[in-house]
Parts: sequence; C-alpha cells; structure tokens
Amino acid sequence: MLAFAIAAGMSQGVLPLIGYNYSAGNVKRMLSAVKTTFVYSLVIGLLGMGFLITCAGPMVRAFIDDPLTVEYGSRFQRIMCITCPCVSVTMIIITFFQSVGRKIEPLMLSLLRKGVLDIPAMVLMNGWVGINGIAWATPTADIGAMVAALCLFIPFWRRQDIHPQCPAWLSEHEKTIT
Repeated sequence: MLAFAIAAGMSQGVLPLIGYNYSAGNVKRMLSAVKTTFVYSLVIGLLGMGFLITCAGPMVRAFIDDPLTVEYGSRFQRIMCITCPCVSVTMIIITFFQSVGRKIEPLMLSLLRKGVLDIPAMVLMNGWVGINGIAWATPTADIGAMVAALCLFIPFWRRQDIHPQCPAWLSEHEKTIT
C-alpha cells in the first residue's frame, strides 16, 4: 500500500501539469513532466521495494511477535513488495491517459490490474502453490498490468514525438493552420 499511495500521489500531482500542457499544445513540456515524474516515481518504487525486502522481519514483528506470523508475514511482504516499481509505472501511465483525455485506456488498465488479473490469479495460484500463491497473485497481476500499460503507452508516446508541437487530438486541418 505504501508504494501504491506514493505512486498515486505523484501521478495525481502531475495530472494537471500534463493536461494543461497537452491541451495548450506544449507537448515538449508535457513530455518532460511525464519523464521526470516517471523517473522519480520509479526510483521511489525501487527504494521502497529494497526497504521492504530488507526490513520485512522487523516491520512485521513491530505489529505482532508470534514467530510463525513473523515468518509468514515477512515472506508475504517480500513477495508483494515486488510490485512497488510496477505500480509506479502503471499509475503514471493511467494518469497520463486521463490527462490527455483518453477514457478507455485508464479504465482498461485499472480493471485489468485489480479485477481481471488479480482475482483469477489468486484463485489459480492458490490451487497451484498454496498459501504463497495468494501472495504471488498481486505481483503477477501488477506485472501483467504494467506490460499492458507499456504496450498502450509506447505507441502513443512515439506519436507525440513525431509531431511534438501538435497534440494528437488536433485534426489534420487544424495542424496545417498552426
């Protein structure tokens, strides 16, 4: 949840900057804001993952000191914190699409992450791996959602680089006027 909250906060914070610059046709500044936020969010996600992996035992023990609970809790935390960088990437991409007025992509990615992939993965992986499978379902779903987000984002991003002064929503006629 820590990684998700940080990624959501950073992406929501940059949302107006992306939207204003995109609609103003200042795609260069918009792309710069996206790149900067992406890098910072990814670095924080990686640092969070490193911290949660190395401090899993003491963090669980701070809440309950039962040895078996600490063992399982530490293992589950180490598995689930793999999602920290993935969530950072996915959240920035979802916010990017929201900022530029796209509706379908953010909806698809949000549903994919926490419905289409996560719940079936929990059921399937619990059957295959047992209790650890439930923990592995979250990273599996988040990695799948991140791959899908990148598959949607990269072509859109490349189209912006082709016409850096013209937002994708301008018609051909409007592009010749500007």
